[in-house]
Amino acid sequence: MSKPDQLIPPALSYAQALLAQLIGQGVREIVLCPGSRSAPLAYAAVAAERAGLVRLHVLVDERSAGFLALGMGKGSAGTGDSGAGEGLTSGVPAVVITTSGTAVANLHPAVLEAHHSDIPLIVLSADRPHELRGTGANQTTTQVGIFADALRLTVEVGVPFGAPSEAGDARAIAARAYAASTGIIGRPGPVHLNVGFREPLAPSSEQLVAITERFAEPVTPVYVSGDSEPPVLALGAERPVETAARTVIVAGDRALSQAGAVAVAQGWPIIAEPSSGLVAHPNAFPGAVNILAHQEGDTTLAESVEQVLVFGHPTLTRPVQRLIGRTDVRTIVFPTHGDQWIDAPRTADAVLYGVPDYLLVPSGNGSDQWLSRWREHHAALDQRLTTVLDTNTELTGPVAPMRAVRALAASAQAGDTLVFGASSAIRDADSYVTAWPTGVRILSNRGLAGIDGTISMARGVAFTHPGRTRLMLGDLTFLHDIGGLLRGPREPVADLDIIVLNDCGGAIFGGLEHGVAGDTELYERVFGTSHVSDLAQLCAGYRVDHTAVRTVAELEEFLSGPRHGIRVAELNYPRAQRAETHAELVKGMF
Repeated sequence: MSKPDQLIPPALSYAQALLAQLIGQGVREIVLCPGSRSAPLAYAAVAAERAGLVRLHVLVDERSAGFLALGMGKGSAGTGDSGAGEGLTSGVPAVVITTSGTAVANLHPAVLEAHHSDIPLIVLSADRPHELRGTGANQTTTQVGIFADALRLTVEVGVPFGAPSEAGDARAIAARAYAASTGIIGRPGPVHLNVGFREPLAPSSEQLVAITERFAEPVTPVYVSGDSEPPVLALGAERPVETAARTVIVAGDRALSQAGAVAVAQGWPIIAEPSSGLVAHPNAFPGAVNILAHQEGDTTLAESVEQVLVFGHPTLTRPVQRLIGRTDVRTIVFPTHGDQWIDAPRTADAVLYGVPDYLLVPSGNGSDQWLSRWREHHAALDQRLTTVLDTNTELTGPVAPMRAVRALAASAQAGDTLVFGASSAIRDADSYVTAWPTGVRILSNRGLAGIDGTISMARGVAFTHPGRTRLMLGDLTFLHDIGGLLRGPREPVADLDIIVLNDCGGAIFGGLEHGVAGDTELYERVFGTSHVSDLAQLCAGYRVDHTAVRTVAELEEFLSGPRHGIRVAELNYPRAQRAETHAELVKGMF
């Protein structure tokens, strides 16, 4: 039996009611950072954990906390497997709780990534009551609107003072927040609830027991229904997709699973980015970026393309962007969510919300020969990579990133999740892996493609995923979120294998125009950004297992090892050799 409301301070009573309803709507993970003003939420979160309703994670760094929660939302999303895809669901948002002031601002990178990648996330920030704002009170700033237009919903919650209506208010706000975050009433993404609290902020021992007992009371979720069938909007012709054209499907990050169904029905090839969910589709050609420039008589394979269908958010390579942006190619864009469509070159001939039925019916368009040409070129690419990287006994020395990513892909099994850093690592996966196992999920922060919080995000994925989770990233991405390794002794342990491709700096710039500018000293200073960090000692400081990997066999041994907490494998490879190795790969490829 719960205690009477008047025995529990209003701040704590409201915090309990708000979390109880969020849990009733579906929240199962809460990430908490320490703070005084947020204490009512902290006590309520602990009570919910003691009641067996949620898993609580306590972190000291708000930026890492934001990305941990982001990873949980990303990991719980149904993106299909790496085969034909089994649908796209928004996932379940985690709640991240912070105190007031700069603590809230440190969540901004994770909120932006959630916004641009449509990942559900609920930010619950504590604030001073209105009478203390603008007075110079400690840790007080303008928190409402701090995330600007990166939110699906923002609510300034009135300061609880014990009115009987506050429980109903909490119920309504929590239901709206969950619906907005999961995309029931629009695009999924981040929401922000800002709650002002007055003292008292801490309960007595009896009051904490009463709060915990309240979580045993059943909570009825508010049912919210959105539009199950999005409208089809065509900007262009009545039948904007020409089924007789030589067509390529470009599947970017979190592409609609219907892309695979269209490819099968029409016999069209798929250029599938690793995180598209379609890399193991029968019509997908992993590594296709390497064959677009292949010469066929007087033209290249890319020049033979007459039409491109764009699904998801493709951002990895310039050859694919050039293909999408060509004015002599008909481009049709299929938005993943809501009213956003991806058309960076601004050349789309049609934008379709939903896939027209005629594309899902075989049209007899004679595309077999077109698909066979792609298969021939892809087979040649696969043979070349296999010869140079996998069977060439003369290639000795450090493990090249190209070999490492292929070993990682080969070791993956159905049910595994592979996470890639958004810089060079995901591009290595895109360029050098020509076959992915089915049933393997591939994730990366491609909403804004930043390196922020990658370790924390991967930990969040590991917490929501029963299979093996592995993260491959570069050394700068690893160092950027080194705080993501920090874990308190009482906090849940994630099983996560981390493979660090350490080339002492920013390898990605070497493949861009900056890498050929000619001024080596300038390049190294502002682009290469080499460092003197000792990753083994850093891991030791965080009490994380570290293994130096020198050969492919050692990497394979690491990948076959048992799961127990966080393990780090470090592969050192001279950055200058990257370009040389790639040149050797493409030389005489066809």
